[in-house]
Amino acid sequence: MMIGIENGLEIKCVGCGHVEGTVMIGSLSYQTYDELGDVSSVLGQFECESIGTPTRGSIHDIIIRQLTQGLDIEVKNYNWADFIPEALEDGEIAAGMGTPSLATAATQQTHSPKHVPVAAHRYEGG
Repeated sequence: MMIGIENGLEIKCVGCGHVEGTVMIGSLSYQTYDELGDVSSVLGQFECESIGTPTRGSIHDIIIRQLTQGLDIEVKNYNWADFIPEALEDGEIAAGMGTPSLATAATQQTHSPKHVPVAAHRYEGG
């Protein structure tokens, strides 16, 4: 729907169903939002890096593209969010965006607490 609207489709969104929020995970070498205090500082750590998200047009993709406008950060889309933890482990991306369960999946898949939430966002409507 979001891609359609962006391309001129004449519809409007009257409701959304995503309630889990969006979390950004990265390795322990990055500081968290709690440590840095603002989103700009968190994202600044990822200049000249790639951040993975689910498919283009997903809410996670839209959020990170909006937040990284004007920054030298590549957004890399994955057809399946399940590929993001492996991409993190392989160093293909520096961070990943997705639902909160992404942090759990990354920890379980890599068998270590190497990846931690860097920032979280919950849209409260309006």
